Amino acid sequence: MLNPPDKGEIFLRGENITASGVNLNTIRTRIGMVFQHFNLFAHLKAIDNVSIGLRRVKKIPKEEARMKALKALERVRMEGWAESYPAQLSGGQQQRVGIARALAMEPDVILFDEPTSALDPELIGEVLLVMLDIAKSGTTMVVVTHEMGFAKAVASEMIFLGEGVVIERGTPQHFFVSPKSERVKKFLKQLEVLYGTHEEILKLADEEENK
Repeated sequence: MLNPPDKGEIFLRGENITASGVNLNTIRTRIGMVFQHFNLFAHLKAIDNVSIGLRRVKKIPKEEARMKALKALERVRMEGWAESYPAQLSGGQQQRVGIARALAMEPDVILFDEPTSALDPELIGEVLLVMLDIAKSGTTMVVVTHEMGFAKAVASEMIFLGEGVVIERGTPQHFFVSPKSERVKKFLKQLEVLYGTHEEILKLADEEENK
């Protein structure tokens, strides 16, 4: 609701959050956001970037917030960098801190805005592996992505947008096996060259799960 929709309605767990009189500040505590360009506070350590929302928004005491933040960093395999500043971290590590920040708030849903597009290719895998873990835990995620291998592995529903219009929607099985739209078929054809990389990422995910 930072940019109110021109039309339509948005529901969160059956509640119309676009209706007049809704307490948006309360609603926002239930929605996590992972940005394309990290948006970490440069002057705060990783642990403080994750705990600041707990302290400032949820009014959780400092020590309790710190413990929750550490648990969130553990979930994204970043507990070893809790005392590091963003400038001391790689892009992939910064994004994982951004994911931990969202997880720490225990939201109903986490929104991801192309979370790997600002990363070097070799760093994409580490972020996708973390997101795979989160998906397997049952956390609801809405992800804008061009990483088709990742989407195929974790999505329950896929929506293909073109110029602001829903062109096709359905399960990954439908999307990859029997898409109806010529636009989607063309898109998949153009990305075909990347599938080897995606399959390698998914293979890594399976290996990590079986450790």
